[in-house]
Amino acid sequence: VSTKMAKTIVLEASVRTLHPLYKKYLTRTK
Repeated sequence: VSTKMAKTIVLEASVRTLHPLYKKYLTRTK
């Protein structure tokens, strides 16, 4: 369970940092 939680935290952190990039990418694609 601890590993799962750690993975989730890392995922959330990376998503939060990369979100602007994803937004730009998605906007450009559409």
